[in-house]
Amino acid sequence: MTGIHQLLFSNSAGGSAATPAEIFNDSGTYVATSSAIRFMCIAGGGAGGASTNGEKGAGGGGAGGYLISSSSAVVKGNSYSLTVGGGGAGGGGGGANGSNSVINDYATAIGGGGGGKGEGGGGNAGAAGGSGGGGVRGELGGAGTTGQGNAGGAGGSADAAGGGGGAGAAGTNGKASGTSTDGGEGGVGLDNDITGTTLFYAGGGGAGSFTGGPALGGNGGGGNGGSQNNSPTAATNGTANTGGGGGGAGGRHGGLTNGASGGKGVVIILAV
Repeated sequence: MTGIHQLLFSNSAGGSAATPAEIFNDSGTYVATSSAIRFMCIAGGGAGGASTNGEKGAGGGGAGGYLISSSSAVVKGNSYSLTVGGGGAGGGGGGANGSNSVINDYATAIGGGGGGKGEGGGGNAGAAGGSGGGGVRGELGGAGTTGQGNAGGAGGSADAAGGGGGAGAAGTNGKASGTSTDGGEGGVGLDNDITGTTLFYAGGGGAGSFTGGPALGGNGGGGNGGSQNNSPTAATNGTANTGGGGGGAGGRHGGLTNGASGGKGVVIILAV
């Protein structure tokens, strides 16, 4: 079997005692050891947007699409190809979308949407994806994919940007200038116990702030937004192998601040 980085023993519902959950942090091949599997398939998270020349925080990246199955039939002994999607790369524009994760013939989780760029002269919408990226200055967040995630938050009327959507909830809309955090928080992810330990996955990235402190990413690997308040803080990347969205850059008076990258996805399979 290729691409397997961990074998964790699970006593969770749907699997027998001491059944190993096979965790694919990278693309590879799964060889079926039973006639049915339980799986979780999470795409790469979207990157947060950059901010330039206009004091506006940027939108948070949306989480990668989140798909699960409690029991899917497979052919024992057959091989199934798996693709683990990468997170969108942070950079100097609107956030890049994450890449899809695929379990051949069974599931395609859609990469998270990138956050809108913060810049002078108007707003920018977040991109659609598994979960959508946050919008900037009155523009909407990107739509999420039905059954996989939620929309990004909308930008506020002035400098505030929306947080990226998560698997469990939409991103928070941008807030009024002068509040403690004017960027919206990332949407919360969803918890899953397929490895035998309950963990959260696919949280949205927090938006960048200008007048306030950093907006937090959603529980499930979402990166925090940046801030250009009295103590400038860089946006943080989504956590690898959670599909969390990257944080949006904090607003600034001039120059360029890059958005943060989304977290890589993951595929986890448990024989049942």
